[in-house]
Amino acid sequence: MFDLTENLKNLPAQPGVYLHKDKYGEIIYVGKAASLRNRVRQYFGSYGRGDPKVRVMVGKIAEFEYIVTKTEIEALILENTLIKRYLPRYNVLLRDDKTYPYIRITLSEDYPRILKTRTLKNDGSRYFGPYADVKAVNRILSLLNDIYQLKRCSAGTFPPGFRPCLNGHINRCRRICTGEVDRDAYMGDIHAIMAFLKGQSGDVIKFLKEKMAEASAAMQFEEAARYRDYISAARAVTEKQRVELLSSGSMDIVLSSRISEDGMAQVTVFFVRDGRLTGREFHHLDVAEGDQKMQVVAAFLTQYYSTQTVMPGEILLEEGIEDES
Repeated sequence: MFDLTENLKNLPAQPGVYLHKDKYGEIIYVGKAASLRNRVRQYFGSYGRGDPKVRVMVGKIAEFEYIVTKTEIEALILENTLIKRYLPRYNVLLRDDKTYPYIRITLSEDYPRILKTRTLKNDGSRYFGPYADVKAVNRILSLLNDIYQLKRCSAGTFPPGFRPCLNGHINRCRRICTGEVDRDAYMGDIHAIMAFLKGQSGDVIKFLKEKMAEASAAMQFEEAARYRDYISAARAVTEKQRVELLSSGSMDIVLSSRISEDGMAQVTVFFVRDGRLTGREFHHLDVAEGDQKMQVVAAFLTQYYSTQTVMPGEILLEEGIEDES
């Protein structure tokens, strides 16, 4: 039995996503919060007695779950993912299927490009994101392309005597098409960009601050403002997104709670699809006396996955079990 009062007391004062459920266990609303404690409690206070729609929804809430995130941006992205997964009746559902952008590095090409995309594909590319700040992504792509003069065209091969395009003539790319660019040096820059996107932004931000100071000293205030915007964008796109795995694969993450005194255990399954945390499920098991935690997990795996028609690419456990085959 879900004890509403007790669970409200135990809410953490951290950012995250909350899921309201009705008496049938159906998710009827998904929301994000800067403080789960403050936000969820509001529904059962004056806020829940205000707007008629909210009042009706609160009357149907039988229990709630929550997922803690590191930042509000992570909560925003996870909320978007869970709304699309569960389609809760009291959420405003976006019909344009908006997804947050990723930064894609086309590692399958001899001279990779850096692009913005909203879809993940198993094409050999490296993906970073997703990012809630689209403007920051656009700014940082422009900055990286300009600093490193990366290849911008999609052509893979160039015939002898090929003439560079406008980007080559105005020094916005290295003119890969001439066949005179050292690939090892180019790939060194690509690896530097990937390190930056992983969060190692110190060198780039230091460079931008120096440029901003130079422009300001020369009273080129518009130029200084441009570098200020680049710094903000660099910080936005390198903030780590812990609800996202930088892999385009799928996996289930299986975690087990301690066995309670009344012989019950809870197993939680987190679902990661296309590198994205898309949801979780709770399962309760009756446990025999003397059973250990990983024995419970092993029994759960056998029973649960024997009924699944679609298997994930990988199942991640807290620790190994005796029979992993």
